[in-house]
Amino acid sequence: MTGQPDVQTVPPLLEVSGVSYSYKPSLPPVMEGIDLSIRSGEFFVLLGPSGCGKTTILNQVAGFEKPTTGTISLKGEKITGPAPDRAVVFQGHESLLGWLTVRQNVEFPLKVAGVGTGERRARAQKVLELVELAPQADKFPHELSGGMKQRVQIARGLVTDSRMILMDEPFGALDAQTRGTLQAELSDIWERERRTVLFITHDIAEAVILADRVGVMSSGPRAYLHSIVPIDLPRPRRRTAEFNEYIDLLEATVSAAKARRPLETGTVAA
Repeated sequence: MTGQPDVQTVPPLLEVSGVSYSYKPSLPPVMEGIDLSIRSGEFFVLLGPSGCGKTTILNQVAGFEKPTTGTISLKGEKITGPAPDRAVVFQGHESLLGWLTVRQNVEFPLKVAGVGTGERRARAQKVLELVELAPQADKFPHELSGGMKQRVQIARGLVTDSRMILMDEPFGALDAQTRGTLQAELSDIWERERRTVLFITHDIAEAVILADRVGVMSSGPRAYLHSIVPIDLPRPRRRTAEFNEYIDLLEATVSAAKARRPLETGTVAA
């Protein structure tokens, strides 16, 4: 990819094999037959309509839920539950601890892991500077804007040695200006850190701004992975004619996926 590592040559970090999920045995599967590989250092965006199972897949990768059938493996080891090698950034701010400062919130996963005070402070300071929150380190969550709260969540994901960061529509509740700012900042952070990211969204432009590849889910029930679209654009990404061509391609792909039919405008390569 232009301006990016050749992720095609990097072995998969995450492998999803034949995954299906039903809420109850009497109900049809929310999704079925999901096969997906995400490479180490890749920014992978999962896009699709509400109810297609995007968040369910993320929760299964996080270890919060288990597939009804199939397996999910990280570096060849089957995922059986939550673990520090997968950090999760949610859409809402409920996971922030209101009685702790910004710095203490960022340090919290390290404290749980038994990391010493000095190392916790140093690592938290580094990521707070990375997300431009160092001046707010001693504030409490209620003193922050929505965008700043999301930065705290991102910092908390980065402060650990996690192999993957799982992001479930983290900017969905923000206003357009703040969302655009955080998209650009996240892209910049990813280029510097090269963490593997699984990012859930229903916003096509957001997918083009952030992704190395975009997986498009069909409508449900029995949703399936309809297509995978590589985004071959240099970073940082701007609204060029080529950018808009990807918007058009993804809009056509999403439309076909919702109708559960092949894409008529051409083949989409994984």
